[in-house]
Amino acid sequence: MIPRVENNPYQAEAEWLWKERGTDGEAVARNGHSVVARDSRGRVLRQYELAAIIYDPVLEALHFVDLKAGTTLMSLPLTSDPFTWGPVIEVRGMSVPIGQWVAQEGDTLLGEQIIEGMTRNGHRRELGAKAIEFWIAEELQETVLARILAERVDLTFRLYNIRREEPDPRLLMVFPQDPRDVVEEFIFRPL
Repeated sequence: MIPRVENNPYQAEAEWLWKERGTDGEAVARNGHSVVARDSRGRVLRQYELAAIIYDPVLEALHFVDLKAGTTLMSLPLTSDPFTWGPVIEVRGMSVPIGQWVAQEGDTLLGEQIIEGMTRNGHRRELGAKAIEFWIAEELQETVLARILAERVDLTFRLYNIRREEPDPRLLMVFPQDPRDVVEEFIFRPL
């Protein structure tokens, strides 16, 4: 489960860099930016260009919001534990991390760094042919840098411009669900 962190709000910008080598050896790179926030109640927002994912431990639900239409596409109850070692959702074949990595026994420790004025502890986890390196800012209780290394893929995620303040409550607003919206293929799976 994504840990519920109360009374430690923040708002930050996030950057994603996806590098992939095709079977022909041609390299393709994509990047994106998003807003990430957590309020004092522990609700977490991952906002992308036209969509947002809101993890609400208060209501024990995960909400997928269409920002352009102003509707909630779907809300899922959190009845199982799909997020134990790295929350990932697969949407139409694309894997998207939606939360933080949690340190586990067996991780290789990478040491400490001070970035943006916060001490961050590094971890590395081998997952078959994949490896994940992630840095947790203990005082923020959040993963602030993660890198996923696979055979042909290198995905880097980082938080920056971190502001230790309550985010605008409108960011974490869950819209009413439009019954005309049909969401096909949402699959939770470990990375």
